[in-house]
Amino acid sequence: MKRSDEIRELINIHSRRLHQLEMQKASSGLNVDPKVIIEIDTIKEDIAELEGKLKREIVYNWIRLGYKEKLTIRDLSNLDLRAINLESADLRGVSLISTDLRHSNLKEADLRGADLSQAKLSGADIRYAKLHQADLCEADLDEAIMAGTNLRGANLQSTNLSNANLCMAILNDITINEATIIDDRWIVLLDILNNGASGRNLREIDLKCYNLTGADLRKVDLSQLNSTMTSFYSANLSEADLSFANLSNVDFGSADLTKSNLQRANLSGAYLTQTCMVGANLKGANLNSEKIVGSGANLTGTKWEEMDPKMAFQLKTEFDGAIYDHFTIWPENFDPSLEGAILDS
Repeated sequence: MKRSDEIRELINIHSRRLHQLEMQKASSGLNVDPKVIIEIDTIKEDIAELEGKLKREIVYNWIRLGYKEKLTIRDLSNLDLRAINLESADLRGVSLISTDLRHSNLKEADLRGADLSQAKLSGADIRYAKLHQADLCEADLDEAIMAGTNLRGANLQSTNLSNANLCMAILNDITINEATIIDDRWIVLLDILNNGASGRNLREIDLKCYNLTGADLRKVDLSQLNSTMTSFYSANLSEADLSFANLSNVDFGSADLTKSNLQRANLSGAYLTQTCMVGANLKGANLNSEKIVGSGANLTGTKWEEMDPKMAFQLKTEFDGAIYDHFTIWPENFDPSLEGAILDS
């Protein structure tokens, strides 16, 4: 007999005894023996404990089977799941209220719409997990590893994020309040995401590890920026000053860099998928990288290290009207004049 079946049988035995005692209590009325009441309370506690064990057994069996079938239970509240391995698990919409998930592995797990309010997640690995619209109200995420986690639209009111690693996490449209514990540098990021930074001087702000997806950064001053770990994915950087900036390996996918100043900027290794650089100043810029790709390219799952450098620019980034000079470094065999770029004489 499987462990889960043994637990179910124990629950049935306790439930039958509970039913007998409740019938006895009802028939005795005010003259019920106090021992009956005590036994009823004890059995209810035993059943609750057994139900928790059964849920744990179902979850662990689901893991052992490699998530081949959909999890049959949707309420995992109040369970002790410390150090559990739920990497890449589909937990969409599951209730995990007050569940103990300390030091668990939730890397790349799908928790969209899940209820994690008051959950214990300190020290958990939540890297690249999907937490869109998840409820993390009053959850404890102290020292949680949340690099690259998508928290778009999540409820983080009264949440403890002290010492949490939020590097490159997507924080668009999250909800916090005065009781939310979060480092000041992430408050700065939230201000930029929520209110935009059009026309501001951001040179003094450390943008390292910031995910500025979709941010309004028109005409911002980021000249001489040294940030090799920042995402400007889908951001509006039109007419922004990025001159002399070190932007190697930065993500500019789907970003608008129209008429931006990239003079002497280092874009080696930058991701430029579907990026608009129409009218940009590229004088002296370093664009020599096999990781630079162009607009209209669907490269989902591409392994950059295996990509042929010669094919990168065949995918065409938009360079119409972009200005370059003899100091601009282009990929091998790429002719910018054929792509609409203009040589400054």
